[in-house]
Amino acid sequence: MAQKLRLLDMQLSLIFLNFSVLYASGISLLLKNTIAFFLQRVNVVRSLSQKHYDIYKQMSIAQSMPAKQITEYFNFLSSEDIRLKDSRIGIETILYEYIDCGRSPEEIAQIYQTISLEQVYATILYYLQNKETVSAYMKNWIEHGHTMREQQRLNPPPVSEKLRQLRIERQATQQA
Repeated sequence: MAQKLRLLDMQLSLIFLNFSVLYASGISLLLKNTIAFFLQRVNVVRSLSQKHYDIYKQMSIAQSMPAKQITEYFNFLSSEDIRLKDSRIGIETILYEYIDCGRSPEEIAQIYQTISLEQVYATILYYLQNKETVSAYMKNWIEHGHTMREQQRLNPPPVSEKLRQLRIERQATQQA
């Protein structure tokens, strides 16, 4: 992703330079307006990709770490349970906040105060380096959650059933 952003930025710079030369060399007004419009779009694309580029710059030091060192941040309890070391927090929790909720690593570290910002970045980097494996892991985690909620809905625990009965009795006495 970072290489794509750098390549995109280099391509946009080259296009920008070529259009700037054409624009300055006295071409027709229609072409000048077209080029001006395109240059505005280039700046929009640059600003949109800036967020991703900033993330890349923050992670550039971490990406130079070999994958072997990154795995040292995790406890691989099973193929379905990867947790941050010295924590009960699974990588799915961090990645859900990052990917699905769009939170920054700093926000995630503030929400989960028992883990460090370094651990959050390591989790994101592990995901980026093992995208297929971690995506399958996340898919299984989501499916497991749906399955468990459905089982609980179909077979509620006795406590839930007792609370439901008490609620019905209270409503009956209030209506009477």
